[in-house]
Amino acid sequence: MDDPFSSPSFSTGKYWLKRARIPAVRLLPPLPAPPDEDGFCLCDVRIECGAVRAVLAAGESPCCCRGVDLDGARVCHLSPEAPIRPGVTADLTIDGGPGRRVRLRAGAIDAAGPYAVACVCTPPRCGPARR
Repeated sequence: MDDPFSSPSFSTGKYWLKRARIPAVRLLPPLPAPPDEDGFCLCDVRIECGAVRAVLAAGESPCCCRGVDLDGARVCHLSPEAPIRPGVTADLTIDGGPGRRVRLRAGAIDAAGPYAVACVCTPPRCGPARR
């Protein structure tokens, strides 16, 4: 898969964030995966039309749709207390370490940087993102 921090990886349409580490306290029970010793769950997150549409255990996303392999990068909502669950706007921060951080607003990159935005799945067939 493409390196999400240096190549065309994101779309404002439909894609998966694969192997994302999400704080278990920001997920709704039942947890999609058991938390690790640091309290994070390894998950696949579906982004569609600017919102989170699904949160599954890592490896359970369909193989028919390509996604962005985060390789365990931490994913949190931009609002510190907000959960990451289906139906919430995909306002997320992805932290893969120094020089490898991306902020998403409604699923699209929201910061200047060397990040290209491209469709990684099917062409968008939805209206504007809902907030």
